[in-house]
Amino acid sequence: KSLNCWSSDAITAIELFFSKDRSSSVRFDNLSDALEEKVNNFEDFRGIVFVKQRVMTHILEHVLSEHPVLRTYIRIRCLYSAKTPATASLSITRGEGEDSLRAFHSGEANLLITTNIAEEGIDIPAANCVIYFDSIDHSVSFVQGKGRARQADSSFVVLSERSDRPAAFLAKQEAEQQALAASFTPCATEEITFADLNSQRQREENATRYLVVSPTDNNALANLNIFCARTKVVLTEKVDGGTTSCSTCHMTYQSVLRTIEVSGEGNGKKAARKAAATKMLRAIADSMASNP
Repeated sequence: KSLNCWSSDAITAIELFFSKDRSSSVRFDNLSDALEEKVNNFEDFRGIVFVKQRVMTHILEHVLSEHPVLRTYIRIRCLYSAKTPATASLSITRGEGEDSLRAFHSGEANLLITTNIAEEGIDIPAANCVIYFDSIDHSVSFVQGKGRARQADSSFVVLSERSDRPAAFLAKQEAEQQALAASFTPCATEEITFADLNSQRQREENATRYLVVSPTDNNALANLNIFCARTKVVLTEKVDGGTTSCSTCHMTYQSVLRTIEVSGEGNGKKAARKAAATKMLRAIADSMASNP
């Protein structure tokens, strides 16, 4: 596509993006194909495309608006934080952002291209098609983005995956968290008050610095024990297997706010406990992000 209408700083940002990510041209084609299919499937198409970079909202708007087929069916608006421009010459004001939301609410626009600002906290109508142009970094984004596709027979499409966190892994995490939430039953012998919930929430928020997992995971067990001590939670664990053979460690963290169960495997009890502690730290962090 011709970029003659773009400023030099915008073109530089675009060229830099493509030089770092050679797979983007393939994803452009896949995005166009996915949108063509979806606009034909829904009589009243309403879609959201999530991207990581602000400049990409403008790039996709430009490319899709000139698409020979899609330009007939889609009416695009961009949305990201007005506090920081995409480039020196590409930005949206707060008023333009509000107008994009208004247009999407009214149906004047039927495709919203946005950053993760629209994953939560903003009143956006339910979409029947949600597409992630870039990879999803964690289960919180997966759950929140998927939650935007609330209409009947909605589609949720991921065009790029992280090798360490593919969509199937994130979906499994979501299912596990939902199952744990559904099975949680507070102790019947004690009445949990609003003050109890607030106190525990404050303890967990104050101890979040111990949820960090280092690249080697050597401090995972120590950090988990400190976190549990600070939050006044007794961590239960059970290890199956011998000291040198393949072992499995089952851990449970249960407070008035959340119940989390994980299992870790390793060659010996020590390795299994460290693997379980690493999973538990990440699971607690994800749970606090999705359900403070």
